[in-house]
Amino acid sequence: MHPLVPYEACPLFSSKNHVPFRTDSCAKHPLWQEGLPRELRWRLCQACSHLFTDSYYSASGLERLFARTNDSQRPGTDVGQTRIRWAPTVQRIAEHRSSGVWLDVGFGDGGLVFTAAEWGYRAIGLDLRKENVEILNKLGFEAHAVALTDVNDVEGFDVVSYGISSRYLSGMEVLFRRRN
Repeated sequence: MHPLVPYEACPLFSSKNHVPFRTDSCAKHPLWQEGLPRELRWRLCQACSHLFTDSYYSASGLERLFARTNDSQRPGTDVGQTRIRWAPTVQRIAEHRSSGVWLDVGFGDGGLVFTAAEWGYRAIGLDLRKENVEILNKLGFEAHAVALTDVNDVEGFDVVSYGISSRYLSGMEVLFRRRN
């Protein structure tokens, strides 16, 4: 199976009115490997100004992409710095929703999960890097190695955060449709 699936329309607002924006090489990235695309082709939606790549990863592409992890993306590597980085975000959210279940999609180093838990949220991490999920679980946090589109009970989350590219979130609109 090919690692990429082309977008037919803007992944946020379904507009087919988008134009080429730029192309970037990713072949020199430390985690790049054969079987992944050598470059990313970016598109600009003329309807909503969303900047997105021309495709998203297929299941096999995601498995290959997330097979390895940068050291800085491993949970627990620098909890102090991640706490400083994420505390203002959690504080802003707490002004609107002071408790509940927080789902962090693509949790990476786990900093937002750690910080949200410290603020009293039931913080859950979702990431496709199986090793990161295992580490977060061993640290006592709930984490799952599944795609967002495979989460059935979206009604159970009070806060959903994601700090990753829509390239990994095919079907993000499914979450919003189910939620609303």
